[in-house]
Amino acid sequence: MISPKLAFIATIFYSFFIALQSEIYATFFAPVIFVSLINYKLIAKIAVKILFLNIFIALIALSFWYFGQTKMAILVALRANLIIFFTLLLFYKFNIFEICSGIAEIKFCAKFAFLLFFSVKFIDALKKEFKRILKTLKARSFIAKTDIFSLKTYANIVGILFICAINRSENLQKALIVRNFNGNFKIIGSAQKINFAEILLLITIICVFIKKGQIL
Repeated sequence: MISPKLAFIATIFYSFFIALQSEIYATFFAPVIFVSLINYKLIAKIAVKILFLNIFIALIALSFWYFGQTKMAILVALRANLIIFFTLLLFYKFNIFEICSGIAEIKFCAKFAFLLFFSVKFIDALKKEFKRILKTLKARSFIAKTDIFSLKTYANIVGILFICAINRSENLQKALIVRNFNGNFKIIGSAQKINFAEILLLITIICVFIKKGQIL
């Protein structure tokens, strides 16, 4: 299995390199094919997500096509799909804590991991609070309309979520101060050695830089 740490490093190198290319080569597909083979059970689930994301990618590609830049339209679509598919295949099995722990192992990304973890936790908490408010409104037979009462209700919901976010951030700040948090995650357990699958992934990433077999 590929560790979150190596998955993050591989994604950074692959994504930045692919995004800056003006041609597409056959070697660019090597990492995607390899990760697809080791995570073949996830392909169907990820394909559904990619189909949804391609609605937005298609709009961008069509804008290039409309102005006569057909090659650029195809290039944008291919680059976006390669990056998204590769990233989803690597990170689909990991939860947010595993991803943040993996990023924290890369020393220069410790604060980024900290911000990412708490940002996601806050978004999740606000999402749950929003669902709770909607259930309360439904229980009180609230029907959304375009009248003043409905608009005031929406404004109150936004206000409640805003106050909730402030209270949670203040409580978190106090908790971190009490626990002498220094901005770094404490990783439990010893660092794992690189395994065979990770070595093969690194080899496929290196193949990307070779640029062989131009397709577009």
